[in-house]
Amino acid sequence: NLSAPPVRTTKASVWRSMVWWTRGAVRLARSSVTRRWLSPTSRRLEKITVQVPTLGDSITEASIVSLERAVGDAVKVDEVVAVLETDKVSVEVYAPSTGVITDFAVKVDDVVEVGAEICAIDTDAVVAPSS
Repeated sequence: NLSAPPVRTTKASVWRSMVWWTRGAVRLARSSVTRRWLSPTSRRLEKITVQVPTLGDSITEASIVSLERAVGDAVKVDEVVAVLETDKVSVEVYAPSTGVITDFAVKVDDVVEVGAEICAIDTDAVVAPSS
């Protein structure tokens, strides 16, 4: 007979497993990442930064011609956020995600390098439907 012997479940063994599980849960709750996941009332702020795109092989900087949106404006995917200009090309920068613009890191007429932050978009913010 190759079957395992019957396991006796006692109050002490159940208590030990509960204590072990609780200690593991407390350890998880102490980490900042899982604390947000475990807490139903916490709101995880998801910010996406919009950066200056690659403009060409030899182009390393551009100037901000206009900012098409303001702080607090709702944007949808692929809406124009800013317009950049170099001596060779004019480029529109699009929003990568739907959300609300929380802040701008640049102003009009600033000279920015490729990869620099233009603005931040809060993707967890509620966007009111346009009518």
